[in-house]
Formats: sequence, C-alpha cells, structure tokens
Amino acid sequence: MDKFYITTPIYYASGKPHIGHAFSLIYADVLARWQKKKGKNVFFTAGTDEHGAKIAQKAEDAKINPQEFVDELADIYTDTWHALGIEYSDFIRTTSARHKKSAQEFFKKIDEAGDIYEGEYEGLYCVGCENFVLERNLKDGLCPDHKTVPQKIKEKNFFFNLKKYLPEVKEKIIKGEIKISPESRKNETLSIIESNIGDFSVTRESVKWGIPFLRSDLSGA
Repeated sequence: MDKFYITTPIYYASGKPHIGHAFSLIYADVLARWQKKKGKNVFFTAGTDEHGAKIAQKAEDAKINPQEFVDELADIYTDTWHALGIEYSDFIRTTSARHKKSAQEFFKKIDEAGDIYEGEYEGLYCVGCENFVLERNLKDGLCPDHKTVPQKIKEKNFFFNLKKYLPEVKEKIIKGEIKISPESRKNETLSIIESNIGDFSVTRESVKWGIPFLRSDLSGA
C-alpha cells in the first residue's frame, strides 16, 4: 500500500486557536481523507509548539508556570479540532517526553557529525517573532509585525553548519530530487539559497523555557 504523509504547521501555543489555524488544518484533513479514499496508508500529524521566550512571558503574566500555561492551551486546541471533526493520526506537543527525547537524539547525531559549532551572535531580537531581525527591515525602529522595539542581544550560542549542505540541496531542487510545489515557491527557495544565507543558531542562551541541549547548559529555542 502506498504511503502518504501530511503535516500542518505546529501551532505556536501563545494563545487560543483562531480561524487561520483551522483553515490549514481543515485543508490538510480534506487532503488526508481524499488520499485514504484512494487506498493510501495516510499518516496525518498536527501539534503545538510550546517553548520559547514569548510563552514564558505569557505564563508569567498569567502568574502560572509555563508548563501549566501550555497544558491548558493544548487542551483547548485538541478540543477545538475534535469539535471540527478533524481526524489526525497524531498530535505532537513539543513539551512531551517523546518529543524531547527525539529532539535531543537528533541534535546529538548532528553534533557527532561535526555540524554544530559554538559561536557568538549579536543582533536585534524580537520576542514576538522569536527571532533575530535585521535593522533594515524595521519600520521606524519597530518590528513591522509586532510594533515593538527589538532588544539588542549579544549571546553565545550553538550554530548548525547550514552552508555546508546548501550546494547539495540546491542541486537536488534543480534536478527535481527535492520537489517543491508550486513553481513559485521552488523559485523562492532557490533565491533564498542563492542570497548567501548563513548558518543559523540552534540554541538561545537567553531563552530558558526550551529543550536542553545536552552538550551544554544552554537551552534550545
């Protein structure tokens, strides 16, 4: 039997689900049902991303610990999807023991392959975006999405050696070995690769609500 795998984004558990979340989940559910009717072995996943500085701050504002905060929201998400009749195969929570174990094993393999190194990063960090932002992308000194002033941060993190793999990834996309659809997204991905993007941080020294990176006392963002 042919296999068919589909996943939605794992929704960031900083607030209750809304129509945008439901849109992508219903879309995936329809596709999963159609593939089942065609006789395929379908595995359909959804989930919640439950770590990061923004969630820690939301929990502090609510005067509860982060785990309690995301537990309450995860229940709201699953209750909502059940009410909509969504038939996913699995629901992944990033605070679950199985996810933590898998994430740590995954990073251990990457580290052992020599693809993680320690470095220092300095830049503007937006808590709302959970990411560093470029000064040229700010509007009147504010994050254009969250209308807040990014924090100036200098921290020691671990980085993934992305540049090592970009030529191979680019070649596989061009040859069609990695399929990206529609064509506009394929071209967009190639454009990003050709823009000389750098390695990216896989830990955040300043973020404590995350999965511990076992090689150090830093936490994954």
